[in-house]
Amino acid sequence: PFFLGVEGLKVVSWNGRGICHSDPAARASAGTVLQNIGRQAHVLCLQEVHGHGNKVVSQLGLWLPGWKFWASMVRRNDGSANYGAGGVVIGVCTELAQKATSASHTVLIKGRCLGLTLGSAGGKTLNIGNIHNFDLRRDQVLAVGKWMERVLLKDRACPLSSFSIFTGDINFMADGEQKFKVGRRFVPGTLHRPLPTVFLQTLWKSVFANWIEISQPFPTYMCSANNVGSRIDRGWTTAPASMLINFDVPSSTLGSPEDFDSNGISDHAPVAYVLLPKTKSTFTPRPIPGKLAGIHYFVKRWQLGQLTSTYLHNQQPTNCIYITRSS
Repeated sequence: PFFLGVEGLKVVSWNGRGICHSDPAARASAGTVLQNIGRQAHVLCLQEVHGHGNKVVSQLGLWLPGWKFWASMVRRNDGSANYGAGGVVIGVCTELAQKATSASHTVLIKGRCLGLTLGSAGGKTLNIGNIHNFDLRRDQVLAVGKWMERVLLKDRACPLSSFSIFTGDINFMADGEQKFKVGRRFVPGTLHRPLPTVFLQTLWKSVFANWIEISQPFPTYMCSANNVGSRIDRGWTTAPASMLINFDVPSSTLGSPEDFDSNGISDHAPVAYVLLPKTKSTFTPRPIPGKLAGIHYFVKRWQLGQLTSTYLHNQQPTNCIYITRSS
């Protein structure tokens, strides 16, 4: 993901609950949030933007000069624009916009899902997907899945020249997760239930089956009606585990959803996904644990000098163990 010359890549996803509000005060508050995010992010994936496509791009350009934006807005069944619902935008910072030699966007679902491919002179590509999974049909999910499968196959075939990240408001939690009730240490089982089938969780899970989620532990959405938070804004990448262990991949919310909600901005908090190359200061191989040192297989290979970083990098993720040789 560093082919465009940046030291790292920071992608921020945010459901702004109507970022380009018709109300000037609310719109100004959303603009302040985006300006603060834009000072550090390379890519913005925005959901629930609302408004007319051209006006949205113009407004975002005023808040973040030099950025390049691609937008898709919701349409009603009769084809007319629905300015008060949905709307997704992908934005790239000035540095990426200037260094990319090509940029191609694909509207996968109008107002709900957008794909963007940035290219470099050497033929390398960065694919970005942004989704607001709300009230989608089965055929629409399959259309998104087809795009995701295409970029996945390319990334796995050419991992050094193609990389993809997919993020947004997916509207369901990961398997085994529970909602967070404010003021309660343990969530009762009555709050741990799947979301309505309108979100097609089972179908989405099959779409994401071969992608790796970049997970973070904090709630991203807060329902003020019952003070319940959940982690429904999520992100995935096509990079295999054997590649990701060579990166620092921190991710977290930027603030809390309850703070955004109490300030009347949104019921979601922005979520940042960061990929950084490991350096000597951030990565030092760990010594062999005592139990591992006693296993004949590892001792034999250690004596033969076969436990090199290259050897381990080519193994399955469960076998990838970094070892430091005592001097």
